[in-house]
Amino acid sequence: MRSVQGTTGWLQRNREARPLNRAYTSVVEYKGMHVQHVTAPQAMIPPSVKSAAKRGPLLALGWFMVGLGVVGAFLPIMPTTVFMLIALWAFSKSSPRFRTWLYTHPRFGPPLQAWQRDGAISPRVKVAAILTMAVSLAVVAALASGWIVPAIVGAVLAAVAGFLVTRPSS
Repeated sequence: MRSVQGTTGWLQRNREARPLNRAYTSVVEYKGMHVQHVTAPQAMIPPSVKSAAKRGPLLALGWFMVGLGVVGAFLPIMPTTVFMLIALWAFSKSSPRFRTWLYTHPRFGPPLQAWQRDGAISPRVKVAAILTMAVSLAVVAALASGWIVPAIVGAVLAAVAGFLVTRPSS
């Protein structure tokens, strides 16, 4: 056993000794992009959510959103990226390890990276979203008995479509 003095005082361990409250990071190359990997997850969690009572619900929310995003990858009526963005936010507040996993995931990572880097949405996703909104509005208009509900739904969908169209394309 060896003794090593770190930033938190003396620490004695049988394996590699390191201070308990210090983040150890390494840069990982992933598809030409440098991603920071945190090996001491507790070090990067914001102080306001370090307790298990606050982290637990955020982790549950993150995994629930990942589940909905996976379902959305197979069903054209559900978005994927929106759920993954919420999951990324929840993981960034509760688990840097899961955030890094999701951010570097081969299937779900690139849209998240494009959104974080440029606020960009792929043209294919824009077209699919706008077509889905148009079909949804047509169904609401066909099933509604009056004009008020289709008008409200149409206004909301038009605002969302306007937002999508004004985002840069990846």
